[in-house]
Amino acid sequence: MGAMPEHLKEGVLTPVLKKGKDKRLPSNYRGITVTTTVSKIPEHTLQERLNKQLDPTQSKLQRGFTAKTSPLNAAFMVSEAIAEKTDYKENVALVTLDAEKAFDRVWHERLFSKIYLDGIQGTLWLLLRDMQANATSRVKWENTLSNPFRTLQGIRQGAKLSTTLYKRYNNNVLQQIEDNNLGTSIGTTNIGAPTVADDISMLPTTPLDTQAMLHTVSHNAELDKVNFNATKSELIVYGNHKEEEPTVWELGRDQITSSTSTTHLGLVRQNNNKFNIEPKIQVARRTMYSLLGAGLHGRRGLNPLTSYRIWECFGLPRCTFGLECVKLTGKDIEAMDKFQRGLLRQLQSLPDRCANIPVYSLVGAKPISVVLDIKVLNFFMSLARQTDSKEHQIIRRQLAVKDENSASFTITVRKTLQKYQLPDAYSLLEKTPTKSQWKKMIKEATNNIYTAKITEEIKTKSTLKYLGIQKQPLDNPHPIYKFTGPNPFEVLKAQIKARILTGTYILQENLQKFNQHDIDTTCELCHSEPEDRNHFILTCKKLEDRRQKHLQKLTNLVPALQERPALLLQCILDQSHEDLTGLVPADEETMSQIEQHSRDMLYDLHRARTSYQKLNTQN
Repeated sequence: MGAMPEHLKEGVLTPVLKKGKDKRLPSNYRGITVTTTVSKIPEHTLQERLNKQLDPTQSKLQRGFTAKTSPLNAAFMVSEAIAEKTDYKENVALVTLDAEKAFDRVWHERLFSKIYLDGIQGTLWLLLRDMQANATSRVKWENTLSNPFRTLQGIRQGAKLSTTLYKRYNNNVLQQIEDNNLGTSIGTTNIGAPTVADDISMLPTTPLDTQAMLHTVSHNAELDKVNFNATKSELIVYGNHKEEEPTVWELGRDQITSSTSTTHLGLVRQNNNKFNIEPKIQVARRTMYSLLGAGLHGRRGLNPLTSYRIWECFGLPRCTFGLECVKLTGKDIEAMDKFQRGLLRQLQSLPDRCANIPVYSLVGAKPISVVLDIKVLNFFMSLARQTDSKEHQIIRRQLAVKDENSASFTITVRKTLQKYQLPDAYSLLEKTPTKSQWKKMIKEATNNIYTAKITEEIKTKSTLKYLGIQKQPLDNPHPIYKFTGPNPFEVLKAQIKARILTGTYILQENLQKFNQHDIDTTCELCHSEPEDRNHFILTCKKLEDRRQKHLQKLTNLVPALQERPALLLQCILDQSHEDLTGLVPADEETMSQIEQHSRDMLYDLHRARTSYQKLNTQN
């Protein structure tokens, strides 16, 4: 009774080098343990029983390893505390503590003493103790395994029960902070120490409060045999009377000095309460640069639609993580939008002078401003569903007392809901839609507002008169790339067509517009009339032999073009335009064939035109 077979307690530990650390030092590695599949079954069963008994006494300030929450909840509490004190012109400090190897230094006797006092007793307690105290590990290094050894301290990072056990190990310090009402409160809700696993942050309001919280942490750390790295722990003060604050603080036998910025959950916070967006852009840029070798570039690279999906999966989340919890200015959002537009232009091989609308619509991309709005609304709804959480209490209180001049998250929510003509925040709190309902509501609302915006804007761009806006343009790519496969040669053809469609393909008409000298717009091939898109595609006599074989295929697919030749150019450039509704077959097979023939035709004309120009230059 109360024991686990030996082979189920063994795990394989893989040392993983920490980012930016010296690989020659063993202390710079994080041990990740992989246990057997069979051992996860009893651990999963035990975890459900533990959670049922321990969750009622678990501190609400612990937002790591907690169901239906995320680190964003802790970031939200920090941002809201800063906004609250800023509104009332009061001081608040943000202290971020760095625990050294917190998981690896868990003292087993202390851990199971705490669990026993929390009510886990009898056979269940004996079984948990046996699984941890008598566990063995093998180190995997360069495809070899060491001999097994007992782990005398720490809990395995990667094991099923590790997260539940660690939450109980540092639960005492969070409960003491709450019980003594230390740190910031919003209304009657104490949020003195928002924590994510071992990342403890504190929000004291006075120097006395700060030192009391640091003493509470250091006292519990001494009992738990946990070390905090004072050189990596930081403290910044927000408010108008920073000069009254001490610059040195005691953390046990060490000292913490005040600074002007700190990194909390990946967000760089500054004491002037302004968010620096540049590090986020740099992270996104480095992420995309790392994928260049895999073909993530414009010319002869991946299909732009594939490239955009890679950006959406890997680059965009890193670029925007946590930004729904901080106050961004219009300048910050525009800087991020500008970066993404530049990236999408490069992925599609479009020049810088290309208008913004096709940069997004050709691949069905969402502007980052829209992405952030969606993240704000989704995060608000996740808080609305956590009815027994501190965050839900804060949301209700702030909606009731904050005005439009506040930096509170709730004001951002209000404005965003109004922008997309969605129900007001109170209605959503009282009658919360399901996830699927809310997702559908947001998708329809954002598409409707965005479509109306770009429909008006496109009327002012003469170069985009042939560009059609597809229904539900967000996440709905244009036929140019939708019906283009991964073949690099076909992608090149599609990019040539995209340039012609967007008016950025260099014809004589374009040269005149973008040149400070007088340029003759007459076609250099046939010398009969100005060279614009209509002339190049349909009437230039020099290109007639290349043109006819493709036109015949198109008219066979769309017989209505024979009766309405004025729409022929529109069909070649963009079959999805509203002028062709009802004339072009709506089935995807026919649309794909039309796209293939028009793509081949424009590329054929492009090659012929380029050849004639080279020949004329040589002569």
